[in-house]
Amino acid sequence: MCERVAFEYNRSAHATWPERDGISLKRRFQGLNNKSKPTGTAYIPPNVERAKRLSMEIESKVRAIQLHDQDDDATSEPKIAAASESTPSADPFLMIFMKMESEARAREFEWKKEQAEERAVWKQEQADQRRREDEQRRQESLDREEREREARKREQQHEALMMTFMAKFLGSSN
Repeated sequence: MCERVAFEYNRSAHATWPERDGISLKRRFQGLNNKSKPTGTAYIPPNVERAKRLSMEIESKVRAIQLHDQDDDATSEPKIAAASESTPSADPFLMIFMKMESEARAREFEWKKEQAEERAVWKQEQADQRRREDEQRRQESLDREEREREARKREQQHEALMMTFMAKFLGSSN
């Protein structure tokens, strides 16, 4: 069914092609999903049945996600959690669940704490490494400048020596 709908819609077509003006995939799916069963017969076409089943699965997952979000909101309020923990006649399964939940939160907290410590150590090591590399570059730069100064000094001494030699040579040849 999906191949047939996708082929008719031609979703890989360019926007200027006339096939692009067809009915969208979402609208076709909604049309199949909203189609009622014919009266007097129990036969439902397979594509309609598949669309209804997919729609039910999607809605059940959405409902499950919404319920999960509501549960998180309820447990995040401290007064509700404190009230349920203080009742001694609570359901034993609820008490076990609450104990397991608190242990899981403690483990999660410890894990997050370890992760944060590892990140801090890693960041410190990276900063130390960068500092060492910067110091090494600075030292290499200073050494290079010192070598260049020495080379200029030797060159100047050589020039001075050559000038005195030339002066003596030219002076003695006259």
